[in-house]
Amino acid sequence: MNRLCSIPKIILLFLFILSPSFVDAQTLEFEISDYDSGGGDSIRVDISLQNWDSIYSFQYTIRWDTAALTYLDVGNFGMPEMDYSSFGYSGVDEGFLITLWTDLNVVGYTVADSTTIFSIYFEAPCGGTGDTDIFFSNNPINILASTLDEEFVPDTISGGVNFVPLDAGAFTVDDVSCNGASDGCITMMPAGGTAPFTYAWSNGGTGQQLCGLASG
Repeated sequence: MNRLCSIPKIILLFLFILSPSFVDAQTLEFEISDYDSGGGDSIRVDISLQNWDSIYSFQYTIRWDTAALTYLDVGNFGMPEMDYSSFGYSGVDEGFLITLWTDLNVVGYTVADSTTIFSIYFEAPCGGTGDTDIFFSNNPINILASTLDEEFVPDTISGGVNFVPLDAGAFTVDDVSCNGASDGCITMMPAGGTAPFTYAWSNGGTGQQLCGLASG
């Protein structure tokens, strides 16, 4: 599917629609979720909103660091008439995604607070450390929204990914009940990383806890 084919039409539509003069910032707010990653996993970052009332159109750019995150896809659409053609993908290898949406029914659309309007999927590299931001930007497309009566700049809250390295060194031991018994257990207690975890013991066990152990 050629996701870029319909973007020129969308851009022209915005140039035609967004003609009212600017007003002071409204209470409409876009938000990017945070995510904890152990590295080497696929992650989903949600874009949600607050105080969405009779909104007719919006546009913005979302940016990230390509050294920390690799773009995979968009999806999980939560707006009417939002699909793959609502995005510009020419910059995803450079770390930005363009979003353009309008209510083609020309009535203004209202959704509940905290509604996820779409999600972006990334691959997080192994060995990532610290935090990396995913944020709204005016480059190359300005942050704008409109009702049927006015155009304004909504508030935005950026998010990001916190890399939490896995520490698999902690464990607890339940000793055998008596000399010669085989009822001891060992339980791994991983810290950091991103669940669910995979376990592989030398005897072929795959659970977090290994029991039936003798002393010694």
